[in-house]
Amino acid sequence: MNELETQLIDERKVYQEIIQEIVTGASDDYSVLSKLLKLAISVVPEADYGSVSVIEEDSWRFIDAVGHDADRLKELTLKFTKYDKEMGSGIFVVDNLLEHQQDIKTGQDLENYKELVKASKPIKSTIEVIARNEMQFLGQLTLDIKADSEKAFTKESVDKLQLYRDTLKLALLHKENSTIIDRYDNVIEIFNQHTNQFNFLKKEFIDDFSSILLQEVHEASCLLFSTFEDNNAKIEKVIGFSELEVNNLPSSRSEFLELLDSDSYLEVSDNVYLYRSETSEVPIFVNSEVDLEKRDSLLALLKSNDQFIGYIYMRVGQKNYSSFSRKSKKVFSLMSKLASTFIVLYRNNKVIDNFELISGLINKLMFSVINQDELFLAEVLNTAVEMIPEASYGSISEFEDGLWKYKYGVGHDVKKINKIGLKESHCVKVESITDVKNLKDSKITIIKDFDKYRNEEIPVAMKEKFLKAAKPIGQSAFMQYHLDGVHIGNFSIDTARDNIVDFSESSISLLKAFSNIVFVYFGFRNFISEQEKSQEEIRSLNHMLEERVKKRTEELNQANIQLQELVSIDGLTELYNRRSFDDYINEKWKSASRHKENLAIIMIDIDNFKAYNDYYGHMKGDRCLQQFASILTNHFKRGDDYVARYGGEEFVVAISKTDDDQVIAYVESLLEEVRKEMIPHLAADKKFLTISAGIAFKNESDKKLTSCLKRSDEALYFAKANGKDQVGIK
Repeated sequence: MNELETQLIDERKVYQEIIQEIVTGASDDYSVLSKLLKLAISVVPEADYGSVSVIEEDSWRFIDAVGHDADRLKELTLKFTKYDKEMGSGIFVVDNLLEHQQDIKTGQDLENYKELVKASKPIKSTIEVIARNEMQFLGQLTLDIKADSEKAFTKESVDKLQLYRDTLKLALLHKENSTIIDRYDNVIEIFNQHTNQFNFLKKEFIDDFSSILLQEVHEASCLLFSTFEDNNAKIEKVIGFSELEVNNLPSSRSEFLELLDSDSYLEVSDNVYLYRSETSEVPIFVNSEVDLEKRDSLLALLKSNDQFIGYIYMRVGQKNYSSFSRKSKKVFSLMSKLASTFIVLYRNNKVIDNFELISGLINKLMFSVINQDELFLAEVLNTAVEMIPEASYGSISEFEDGLWKYKYGVGHDVKKINKIGLKESHCVKVESITDVKNLKDSKITIIKDFDKYRNEEIPVAMKEKFLKAAKPIGQSAFMQYHLDGVHIGNFSIDTARDNIVDFSESSISLLKAFSNIVFVYFGFRNFISEQEKSQEEIRSLNHMLEERVKKRTEELNQANIQLQELVSIDGLTELYNRRSFDDYINEKWKSASRHKENLAIIMIDIDNFKAYNDYYGHMKGDRCLQQFASILTNHFKRGDDYVARYGGEEFVVAISKTDDDQVIAYVESLLEEVRKEMIPHLAADKKFLTISAGIAFKNESDKKLTSCLKRSDEALYFAKANGKDQVGIK
């Protein structure tokens, strides 16, 4: 990795830490701006000094500076006058900046101007990075080249600071909780937290939403996000579609609704449709003149009450997938609900006034789902009843094993209602309501006169118990939740019977927002539950597989040990064989050399064994070898003794960590033990079995193991040549 790549990685790491601090609100003061200033200076090579300041109403206040006298600058409070030049990108290169500050040289700010000059280093050139929200100026970051420098700011440096302009804007908007855009940032923060992404370009919510959606619905490679203002279509985001396709999109809400009437779209959930490529029709977003193969696509209709406010359209990648998975359809449906909620809140001033409460609920949404905190639903319901002026009561219910269970209620006695034993079939049936305002496409239904509602499937006695447990209701506005075609629950807001005021449009917008939050809670909770079940099954299968593998591995290890033993053991004498001895003595030689330990190698041979075989036969000769092997094993049984059959009637013993005299005595006693056994050998001069042995001790002159083995063999030869039945030492 070169120096430039390392620098970029370091910059990205620090920058992500700054963004995380901004969006999580980890810093209550402006300290994050100081970090941003220092990072900007480090990535603009021409910069010598710099400062960062904020604009609060008509005051201009320094937060920090590098190179200049930061403490003196922080003490100044300068009057801010709006720039009279075109803002454009909000990034300007200005020579002799202080000479251009005419607006603070006169009147009451003259003294402040003098202090500003004293606190500032002499400057040749400055980049002004101005953060603003529409016509509102928020603050600025300046990078300066010192007066005597030959440097000049490059276009590359100016372009690089666009990112820092947007980050400065993001940080300042998070500080100004009274502004509308800051409340939108809370929604963006939610999406960042829920997807572990950090939003570092403060653009429209739709930019961040589209990026996250393409990541989550991984089969798609194309995305369109469009909203409708009045009757005109506004393309907010285009990813993957050709210019020709975009140019042929409907330009108005009415054109879109005319094109939408197609049997090729199958509704897979609330306001979400799937286009299947095997249908004969061409999808509405693929112009028939465009030479493009038809592919499966998803369409989400974004609606506010009975108003169609936009759509999101995604198309499967050209080669990677054939259609969308069930998981992707769910994610697309749930995220489109949040998109609808955001746009509704964005356009509704009254809702925006209360947006901090809703943002707080959205902030807690995923945390509550993950931690199975169902009290979150009670908080949503209580907040909804409090914020919707017509509301007096409310309830959240769901279906469990065919029973209609009330989770939480405001005003109604939920415990008594649940004791009635309501079933799913007793739930409100929209199609049977005569006095109803059904906000088509939004799935919100308003029962105008609750007393007139009848469900013939509810027994009279059960209905009477329900009316006693519930508060007297005038109107009831509710949303029924369906997931994968299954009715999973209801969200209801009710007016008191004596309240004759209808739900206003803004109240219905709030109801839509709250009901979407509850729907997303139910949807993600069920989704997580399914995932946990799948994970549990996978864990169980993995555990079973691991146990089988473990058992099989143990069996194989045991078999391998047995195989190694078979390979290393002499079949006749059950002593170690020549191969095993070679492996052992090589390692032992290295160890003795490292630790300067004693090591003796003893070669042992049964005297006149060929004559024994000729006289007694090979079968008795084998028994003789086995008998002698038993004597060897019983004699050399210390932990540092190693006995092996070297070949034929020849055996070898390795003895370590033992003095030379002890080894000699040890071997002499072996010869004596064989003599005492008086094993008959009538073909020998002594008429009984004897052995000869040759001992070689490791010494400093032995550079290799082979020299010691050779001396041991020579010592054995010496013992044989001198009459046998004796020990030779070399």
